[in-house]
Amino acid sequence: MSADSPFPILQTKRLVLHQLTTSDSKSWSRNLSNHEITGLIGMDPLETAEEIEEIIDSFADRFREGTGIAWAITLKATSEFIGTCSYESINEEKQVGEIGYDLLREYWGLGFMTEALKAIIDYGFEQLGLKRIEANTDPANAASRSLLERLGFNAEGTFRESASFAGEFGDDIHYALRRRNEI
Repeated sequence: MSADSPFPILQTKRLVLHQLTTSDSKSWSRNLSNHEITGLIGMDPLETAEEIEEIIDSFADRFREGTGIAWAITLKATSEFIGTCSYESINEEKQVGEIGYDLLREYWGLGFMTEALKAIIDYGFEQLGLKRIEANTDPANAASRSLLERLGFNAEGTFRESASFAGEFGDDIHYALRRRNEI
């Protein structure tokens, strides 16, 4: 990924993944201001549109720098925003990327995140040349752990008290997926 690369739009059977922009901030705020969802992704809820726009701007910067990329997940049939998925970080030298994701509550359990993550995993291995993709999740987030395991990720360990939420420190389980032809 170079600084002048066009943003990759990914399509699946039911989804279009496009660049996360400030026009998505109102829809995304439904997730990022929800205690249930932010607790599952290890962050405190955001209270203002400006806070969400700062995150979106930081992803735009990371894309320009080649150190991260964030997609808005939209339904192909309606263009409705339903969540995000991202490479929170990309280390080109080590060929490692770390993914993150969130989905509006009403779309949980319908296979949308599996579909979206398969697309960005393929993109990471095939287009970014990654050898390893990592993810961290709260041990209490059984749905996220199950999702990662279905996608072939292996739990590699627990980071003790590495996540902070509402002033409390908690653990994260570290998962990784190596390039398929090397497994």
